[in-house]
Amino acid sequence: MLNRYFDNTPKVIVLVRPMVEIVASFMSLRKANGWQDLGAGLLDNGSEPIMRSLAGVEWARKNDNGEFIFVSYDQLVDDTQATLHRIYEHCGWETFEHDLENIVNTHKENDDVYNLVGQHDVRQQISRRTVDIELSDELIDKCNRLDEWSMCGTLRMD
Repeated sequence: MLNRYFDNTPKVIVLVRPMVEIVASFMSLRKANGWQDLGAGLLDNGSEPIMRSLAGVEWARKNDNGEFIFVSYDQLVDDTQATLHRIYEHCGWETFEHDLENIVNTHKENDDVYNLVGQHDVRQQISRRTVDIELSDELIDKCNRLDEWSMCGTLRMD
């Protein structure tokens, strides 16, 4: 669809992260917002925001003709400057220095509509946040299988 509406070849940045970390993050956010069933529906087929996004990542991996750049959360947090340089190079942008010690969100999302206040908060510095959520072995196993599926496109949830 992008190619239909844009004259040049679009460039898409795809941020990826292990499913266990994504699920734990959402469950932590739900807990902070007073939800009772923290994992309800997170990994249901076609559900938002995780499963539809995962399907999009898997589609991008299978259909990549050079327009996608896959950036892992670990790369972004652990080696921010090099990752930004890689993104700029991929997109054909001129690099510039960012103030990574004073990040400001100038377009704040209204998370009240999602009943997940804090979902789109942007911290002043790039860093890892500690998530104090324990996932069941069954949920961890399902997350690992989803990660495997998104990498090779063979989902087996038996």
